Amino acid sequence: MQMSFEQIWERIKKRTDIRTFSELADLVGTTGPYISRKKKENDFPVIWAFEIAQKYKLSTDWIMTGGETRSFDAQKNYGQRLEITEQIEEWLIEEIRGNPKRKDWFEVEFEKAFEEFKKWKEEKEESAAAEAYSSSRKVA
Repeated sequence: MQMSFEQIWERIKKRTDIRTFSELADLVGTTGPYISRKKKENDFPVIWAFEIAQKYKLSTDWIMTGGETRSFDAQKNYGQRLEITEQIEEWLIEEIRGNPKRKDWFEVEFEKAFEEFKKWKEEKEESAAAEAYSSSRKVA
């Protein structure tokens, strides 16, 4: 069931950094006035939802209907996500919306509190860098 333009727009603002029709227009390749017209018609084009989903790794279906699955990652790992991680993500998005510097603060504090996570993250980054270097050597 497709929701109203306003319901879709609220979901987008909740899960992305898009806040204005101008920002939405830039992303989907149209104009602010055209988006305003579509809002008056209560018609949010699926192609716009698809563009947003691609950029923000969300589910087009979730954007359009508000169905349970919000992201591609959640679809892949269904049943593995913890409720607490969803709550932390929602809280952090709200915090960052009020003060963008909170993102950096959270990352620093999280890594201080969970040294194992910091070590895991560093190892993952080193592994990705080594893999990228290895791939580039094969091309040359």
